[in-house]
Amino acid sequence: MAKAYLLYDDGCGPCGTAKDLVARLDTRREIESLGLSTPKARQLAATLEEETYWSSMHVVTAEGRTLSAGAALTELLRILPVSRPLGEAIARVPPAQGAADALYALAVKLRGGPVCLHGTHRGKD
Repeated sequence: MAKAYLLYDDGCGPCGTAKDLVARLDTRREIESLGLSTPKARQLAATLEEETYWSSMHVVTAEGRTLSAGAALTELLRILPVSRPLGEAIARVPPAQGAADALYALAVKLRGGPVCLHGTHRGKD
């Protein structure tokens, strides 16, 4: 059983690459990746409004908590064996979480809109 679900934009090349990296680093197979366009992903994140759902990656924990953007990145770092100490440190130090949020925001900015199809899922071509 998955320890967490990574919900990622499956219409985005860089997002798919990031998902593949997570899968390679997930040596204990604790993370199941699901594209945002799948019914199971939408069901897992049912509490999120559409705009929020499509605006970032999310991690849904085994306890059912849904974390988004930088908080989701921190949770992934906490789960992956290679980065667990870093993730734990970030989770314990609020300024470090701010840095994780900024890193995630930078990644989204660098990814750019044209490579992503998430806007079409919302009915906005």
